[in-house]
Amino acid sequence: MARQLALRKISYKNYSALHFHTYILAFLSIDLIKKIPTVVSLDMTTSLAAQEQTDPDFQWTYSPNLYLGKQVFENATKIVTRSQWARKSVIEDYNIHPEKVKVIYPGVNLTKLTPPINKNLQKPFNILFVGNDFDRKGGNDVLDVFLKLFYKEAELHLVTHTPIKCDYPNVYIHNNIKAYTPQWLELYHQADVFVMPTYFEGFGWVFIEAMAAGLPVIATKINAIPEIVVHEETGFLIEKGDRNDLACKIRLLMENPALAKEMGIKGREIAEKKFNAQIHCQILENLFHDVTNQGKFCSSYTTSLIAMRGLLV
Repeated sequence: MARQLALRKISYKNYSALHFHTYILAFLSIDLIKKIPTVVSLDMTTSLAAQEQTDPDFQWTYSPNLYLGKQVFENATKIVTRSQWARKSVIEDYNIHPEKVKVIYPGVNLTKLTPPINKNLQKPFNILFVGNDFDRKGGNDVLDVFLKLFYKEAELHLVTHTPIKCDYPNVYIHNNIKAYTPQWLELYHQADVFVMPTYFEGFGWVFIEAMAAGLPVIATKINAIPEIVVHEETGFLIEKGDRNDLACKIRLLMENPALAKEMGIKGREIAEKKFNAQIHCQILENLFHDVTNQGKFCSSYTTSLIAMRGLLV
């Protein structure tokens, strides 16, 4: 699909550069990458995904992707990763020169996602979880801890596509919430803490959204997440599966609203500096100028990326 789209676009006019996100979309376009300066970008590599696969019967299924990924990386002009964690994998697992691989942290629209102006301090403590793959994202850990310890004194809001049956009071399940809608934003504004103790994550976009909304974050100390959530500054990092520590951190923030507020403010500050969509777009645009040394590129990376489904002019 990505190759057909690229060929169709190239047939209309000459392009100065190609951009594939993610790099998997470039697997069948290596011949094009050899001819046209190309940037490929990614959240994580196939090698990192393969390391999480513990069933030996499925290990072999990663081999074709590992081979094609190396071909893409070797022939791409520049490789953009969203984290140092992913960059390290490209360099070490695929034997790519470090100068070729650049980290550009993604950003959120900070004008659309803002902290609430006024917060109702009289309402019950509000815990927010957002994750469609409920089990992998640690949703069952959150629900179990809440039902055992917090359901009488707090609210739990679960935003997920996973069907969940729960008749306990103060558990609210939101199955049809779309990002950046008024209902979605209101959930962030009403929350006191964002919790997603995920077991595996390529990056963790929801964490930067929560930080942009001024929320303290409880997450797991895995993969790229420590590059997003600063332990004991913007929230807490726990070991995956550690429900006792999860409960302790929720309790700590519940009983210390000043600490929760301070962490939320710090998270917003980091989002503005490190995960700003406007800054991200400018850095990426500059990279394209460096790659081609000619032409004028679209300043809206996100719009072009979505429209082209992986191909950016």
